[in-house]
Amino acid sequence: MILNRSMMCAEKPEMQFVVQHFLLLAMDYLQREGLIDRSGSPVGLAGLITHLFYTDPANFALLSCFRQGVFHRILARHGVRRSAQSKLPVRVLEEMMLVVSHLFSRLFVHPFMKKKHDASGRRTGSAIVLPSLPPPIADAFATYNAGLYSAVDTYLRVARTNLVDTHCKLPLSHFDIIPTRSEAETGIEMALKETAFKPQYLVNCFTILSAQSVTLDDAMDLFQYLKKCIPVLQVEETDQRGRPRFFNVFAYDFYKHGAVRNLEQWSGLQSSDIFHRLKDMSLVLKAIRRVLEELGPADDAVVRAFQVLSDTFTANFNKAYHIRKY
Repeated sequence: MILNRSMMCAEKPEMQFVVQHFLLLAMDYLQREGLIDRSGSPVGLAGLITHLFYTDPANFALLSCFRQGVFHRILARHGVRRSAQSKLPVRVLEEMMLVVSHLFSRLFVHPFMKKKHDASGRRTGSAIVLPSLPPPIADAFATYNAGLYSAVDTYLRVARTNLVDTHCKLPLSHFDIIPTRSEAETGIEMALKETAFKPQYLVNCFTILSAQSVTLDDAMDLFQYLKKCIPVLQVEETDQRGRPRFFNVFAYDFYKHGAVRNLEQWSGLQSSDIFHRLKDMSLVLKAIRRVLEELGPADDAVVRAFQVLSDTFTANFNKAYHIRKY
């Protein structure tokens, strides 16, 4: 009943059909990710995902990292046990912060600032380009993108089978453009099958009538066609000319050094922008820490790692901006 009476379609009734399928796709994906149960009630890490809604799709990618055990693999690669009570190595904390930075501080470096930084001979006290993720962690991001694409692809194919009667008719005359199966097929019917009944069934009939042929049978073709509509999280980004784009290191560098002046000089950001972005990262780390403390084992090394990350980043932030804690 709610889907049939959406207020978003009050002034545009023609959007009712699109909104219904969008909401059904969203509910299907949330149930696949274990964020809602069959009755639609939130479960698991739904509270964290909702709290970090403004970081979409980074919040869903973080959920995928937890599910794939990315942070526990970082501990295992450095020889740290899951229930270790000793002090966590600095390299482990920095690698976890690197993953968080790739998720929540995806800000591109302006080419001029990178060129200026490279011309300085790297004699500065601050880096400018965020280091790349190790291959195993980058594969986890690719797994998240593949799972998201699979959910969208499956829903589109199921929706296509249910809507074949309505989308195989001409828009004005409602004439059926798909020939009916019969024992004796004429040459015209065969020609219609060869031309009209193509993999274009995922495209609107107006597009087909305008001779804009789009083949969406291949998985990558469908992914590229819907790339702007699917909230994927690419490890490497390119511009319109195919040149690589680099992420800004400001959050990761601030965690390591806590130097705001170097960020103001080399990050290419305004002072006020740096303040708000660092504050947002501090709040993100606090939110993750709070959820892990409530849901995770108290002796888990990942929980303790995010406690250290949150405390260190907040301490650097308060010290840099002379914020006293009362």
